[in-house]
Amino acid sequence: PMILDTVAMVYLKNNNLDQANDAIDQAIGLQPDNPVLQFHKAQILLKSNNLGGAKKIFNTLTQMGRKFSYHKELNKIISELAPQQQ
Repeated sequence: PMILDTVAMVYLKNNNLDQANDAIDQAIGLQPDNPVLQFHKAQILLKSNNLGGAKKIFNTLTQMGRKFSYHKELNKIISELAPQQQ
C-alpha cells in the first residue's frame, strides 16, 4: 500500500487528480485504517475541490490528536480552511 501511496502523491503533485484518487483508493483498500493514507486521500479530495469529503476525513484524523504523525500539518490545513468556511 505504501508504494501506491507514493504513486498517488506523485500524481497529486503533477495535478493528475483522477490517477491520484485511483491509486490512493487502491492503497486504502489494502489498509483502510491507515491514517496516513486517509490524510493523503483528504489532500487529494481538497485539491479536487471536494471540501466536504476532505473535511470529513480531516475531522476524523483530528480526533486522533498527537497520535497522528502528521498532526501539525493537519492543524495547519484546518486553520487555513477555517477562513474559507465563513
